[in-house]
Formats: sequence, C-alpha cells, structure tokens
Amino acid sequence: MKKILLLLLIIMSIASISYAQNSKIAGLLTDALGAELIGATILLMDEDSTMVDFTQSDSEGKYSFEKVAQGNYLIKYTYVGYFPHLI
Repeated sequence: MKKILLLLLIIMSIASISYAQNSKIAGLLTDALGAELIGATILLMDEDSTMVDFTQSDSEGKYSFEKVAQGNYLIKYTYVGYFPHLI
C-alpha cells in the first residue's frame, strides 16, 4: 500500500511540474539613435505596480526574465540621464 501511495505521489508531482506555464520575457534597450543602453535597470511589475523581479541590461543592451508565470505585466526601465519609461 505504501508503494502505491509513493508511486501516486511521484506521478502527481511530475504532472504538476509538466503543466506549469512559465514564459520568458526578453528585450533590447536602445536610445532614439539606436545606441545600446548598457547597465539600465529593468523592473518587471504586476498590473498593480508591485515589483515581481528586476534585472540589468548587458553589454549589448539585452535583458531577460526567465520562468515568468503567465499574466499581464508592466515593464519599467531606468537609465542614468534618461527619464524613466513604463511600457
């Protein structure tokens, strides 16, 4: 009986992991002239402006958020010398 319960628990765990819906959000930050914004701060926020995660752009202006649960988000980025921008 214990082996059957253990097997059932393992199957349920695998099923719940395989049905998890995670996405990736990625982008490239450039200014109006096309120059990459290196080291910009990017905030991932819920619709009510609660911060979910943050990152910085790399040496090519690229950024990404891994394993993001599906939903609606706001992205805010800031860079020294520029006004904050919300998309």
